[in-house]
Amino acid sequence: MDHAAIETQRPNSSRHQRARLDLAARGPQGDPAAVLDPLLRGQLRAELDERLGLDLRQPARLIAARAWLATILLTALCTAATFLVRPSLLASFGSRPWGDPIPAIALAALLAARLFNARGRDGSSLIASGVFLAGMLASSAFALYPDVLPATNPVNSLTVVNAAAPPYGLAVGLAWWALGMVLAAVYMVLIYRLFRGKVQLADEAY
Repeated sequence: MDHAAIETQRPNSSRHQRARLDLAARGPQGDPAAVLDPLLRGQLRAELDERLGLDLRQPARLIAARAWLATILLTALCTAATFLVRPSLLASFGSRPWGDPIPAIALAALLAARLFNARGRDGSSLIASGVFLAGMLASSAFALYPDVLPATNPVNSLTVVNAAAPPYGLAVGLAWWALGMVLAAVYMVLIYRLFRGKVQLADEAY
């Protein structure tokens, strides 16, 4: 092989930088940032700002603010459509009023996410966004209970009773789930400790 014929070329700095941004946005496991809900995208960009030393915080907060308005609209439309199609879900809250604070917490967290974002408190906004998602999921589960998969004819619905595995299987599954969650938590702590700190922007690096 004629080594003299081999030419090396320094990558274009802007393309080089965008490639590193793309890799950073995918996280240590290569998960696409697109799986995040819109409110979390601003937090990701803020983290990139911190790690890469780029001025991304203000544009990210502007994107998060616009995404927050879309989230409010979609949440209202989806909630109204759900109760229109299945009014029984709304009746669940009437028959069990102790569950009313759950959607209230979700709504308060969504408002808090916007407030924290406006004040530049990115970490608090991220936590509030997570509480909003957890509250929405808990509200859905509460409204459906005891159904897991409701049917047009209630007799044919899957419930927590008729869809459950035998007690032995549930006990074994719970034990393995607990072990798996511990291993996953240890793994995430190790990964993020290895990748902590700012990225060094060397021109020769990819």
